[in-house]
Amino acid sequence: MRPARFGALAVAFALAGCAWPTHDEATLKGVAVACQHLMTTEALDTDYGPYPKYSGVPQKRWPPAIASLHPQDVSVFQTGCDIQIKPMFDGGWGYFVPRARGQLPEPRGRYTDLGYGVYWYRPD
Repeated sequence: MRPARFGALAVAFALAGCAWPTHDEATLKGVAVACQHLMTTEALDTDYGPYPKYSGVPQKRWPPAIASLHPQDVSVFQTGCDIQIKPMFDGGWGYFVPRARGQLPEPRGRYTDLGYGVYWYRPD
């Protein structure tokens, strides 16, 4: 196999492992509303020492707008609602809706504003 073909193949495999955000306005609006609902109904009762309190939301309680994203995990934190699409050792890819608009967890550089108070995050 020639190096150019191998490089193109490597890029294709690398991209296949990534996740991409939706830009559909109806979906983003629905996710924002669903996260606001979860943030008012889920109790933050799990505490792991220095980490913030959070509540893992069981799949059976995922609102349809969130379930339509096919997440791996949904959690509500003191800082907001996290919808993890693809896990990875350094956080992975997913959506985040902060409790207070624009107040994002660190590192801030990994978040992209999709609109309607919904942010996309990716590994650092």
